[in-house]
Amino acid sequence: MCEPLFSRTNNTRASGGVAQGGITGLDSCLERCVQNTACVGVDVDFNQNVVLCWFHLDSTNLDNTQPANNIYHFVVLERCEGENFFSIAEVGSLNIL
Repeated sequence: MCEPLFSRTNNTRASGGVAQGGITGLDSCLERCVQNTACVGVDVDFNQNVVLCWFHLDSTNLDNTQPANNIYHFVVLERCEGENFFSIAEVGSLNIL
């Protein structure tokens, strides 16, 4: 069974993210991104009372990063195309480099 793979850069954000409503945690943000084939990366913002999730739908935005406290920038490296790899119990096991 394949597990999605991400790279992570701490205290960094990229321009051009699209805010995602209804996502309240890191695992759900990453899970929804890999389920959306257009999503190439996410920024997860821990500066608010509620975690904010920003999808990146254009890979050119991933190179345009800026320092940002308490924001984590993730890039999808492997998404396991065509596989249904998530269950609620497995979400915490996502591979992050």
